[in-house]
Amino acid sequence: MKVILLANVKGVGKKGDIKEVADGHAGNFLIPRGLAAAATSGAVRNVEEAKVVARKKKGRARAGAKSVARMLRKEPLVFEERISSAGKLYSAVSRKKIATEIDRLAGDIEIKVDLDRPIKEPGEHRVKIILNNNTTVDARCVVRPSGN
Repeated sequence: MKVILLANVKGVGKKGDIKEVADGHAGNFLIPRGLAAAATSGAVRNVEEAKVVARKKKGRARAGAKSVARMLRKEPLVFEERISSAGKLYSAVSRKKIATEIDRLAGDIEIKVDLDRPIKEPGEHRVKIILNNNTTVDARCVVRPSGN
């Protein structure tokens, strides 16, 4: 029996795969547990269309990550923070704050900020940023005193 896997099934295949399995395995195990559905012509067409859409979306995300990487290499991320008389920041620049700033500039991109500890002093700092799990950028973060 031909089925479309709705989830990863060990020994059978991955989600979205179209597989030929024994009738008993499909009827008694895969389909009742919601792990697979019968591979009708319409369902197969839908799966193929979904795969095409996913490939296009992945390509757009990769292109977007590359453009964001170029931008981050050219221009620093600038943060204006209040600084104490001792020269320390009242509020540290954290991973979340950096990711939020990149998200504001770039939009819908998966971001991971590799920062050992939050930035607590003004000046220029290097931060490793991973975009869409494959594009790595060594970005500059500039922390300046705010006007107030």
